[in-house]
Amino acid sequence: MKKLLLAAAIALALCFAVRAAAENGGSKPAASDCNRTYIFRDEGGYVACCEQGEDEPFLITNVRVTDLTPKDRQMLSQGVSVRGARAMSRALEDYTS
Repeated sequence: MKKLLLAAAIALALCFAVRAAAENGGSKPAASDCNRTYIFRDEGGYVACCEQGEDEPFLITNVRVTDLTPKDRQMLSQGVSVRGARAMSRALEDYTS
């Protein structure tokens, strides 16, 4: 299951990269994609991720918050922000491994 989540995270990051490339004529990722901020938080007891400013997460993992360390649980309760699709993918990998 962890491998499936990791594959989903990578696919999601690739989707952002492809969209950015299409918006920018295929040359390099758009600056807006590199500057997007993603928030990891507790959503119904599971680790979830949404774009900053959005109420609804675009990804809810099957990782239970109760399975994380007390420090991670507390950080998620406040929201953990990361900048850029690569950082989001790395954070997702950390939570799911």
